[in-house]
Amino acid sequence: MPSASDTAAHQHRIQQTLIAAGVIREVLAVWPRLIDVADINGSWPVLRHVIMNLVRSGRSRSVAAATSYYSRARAIADVPGSFIRVPSTPEFPAEQVATALSVTGPGMLKRSIASGRTPEQAAVAAAATSSQSAGRLVLDAGRQAVEEAVKADPAAIGYARVTDGDPCAWCAMLASRGVVYKTAYAAGRGQELGAVNRFHDGCGCGEKPAFTEEDEPEGAEELYWQWLTVTSGADDPLKTWRKHWRNRLNDTPTLEVGA
Repeated sequence: MPSASDTAAHQHRIQQTLIAAGVIREVLAVWPRLIDVADINGSWPVLRHVIMNLVRSGRSRSVAAATSYYSRARAIADVPGSFIRVPSTPEFPAEQVATALSVTGPGMLKRSIASGRTPEQAAVAAAATSSQSAGRLVLDAGRQAVEEAVKADPAAIGYARVTDGDPCAWCAMLASRGVVYKTAYAAGRGQELGAVNRFHDGCGCGEKPAFTEEDEPEGAEELYWQWLTVTSGADDPLKTWRKHWRNRLNDTPTLEVGA
């Protein structure tokens, strides 16, 4: 049976997913109304402005949810005292958001048309990719809020990645590390991994703050031993792991770490 902290982490991840899903739906709705495939460069600025406002609003809701969740996680862990520096709304990264939306929006639209798709087919594909990008940009705000709270909170020992039950190979590998991420650039159980906080478009993972060693997410240890078994002696552990993750048996249960 999941612990109270795992249950809270799972509920928070679902809440964040619903916030992002709402933004994704709104982005998909405005695309066909505002994009002109005959004048991509001319129509994109208006569409970009609308999407950026949707992302900005979604990020505020994501941070608010993260703030509430962090306080709840602290209470579940029965941490004494109060933590004043609760997650604050990070500055809106306008340039980063604009760049990501341009690459996945008009950039994808032009590439799709150049590859032979009809303008209509290309517009559908671009709407899908830019909406997923918008969803990630929304979720990143809540994730950043949790990370910053953990770093600032003396009572926190770190945070772990929790998955949606169907993670990609990269996310499964990071989830197997358990509670090791106290900084934005960290090593996973003695192995330098690099940008461990990286989340991709369409990623359903979340983060769980930890205040004791017992806060290790359910399933993380089992997943870690799977990593060790699969990559033992491999010249390229990540490549070996990705191949394993692609080829694992269909009837093998996928671990939802932290659920």
